[in-house]
Amino acid sequence: MDVLEEKVLFHPARQEAISLNVSSAAIWDLCDGTRTVAEIGHELSEWAGAPDSDVLADVERIVKQFSELSLLHIDTANQIGEDA
Repeated sequence: MDVLEEKVLFHPARQEAISLNVSSAAIWDLCDGTRTVAEIGHELSEWAGAPDSDVLADVERIVKQFSELSLLHIDTANQIGEDA
């Protein structure tokens, strides 16, 4: 759900709402099971006009947080998809 320029995710097992800022929401939207972390970083770096290496570190950190919150999983091919 988008609320005032933020994306809010609801984790049903935890009965918890998680608010994402614009950057985290952009990463979340690209976590569709067809892209690797590197591909997401590259796509966002092109959009932001920033070097891949600068963006990739943030993508890796945020994806790790999503995984720790059980919002998504990373398979052995480094593909990312939502758990729900």
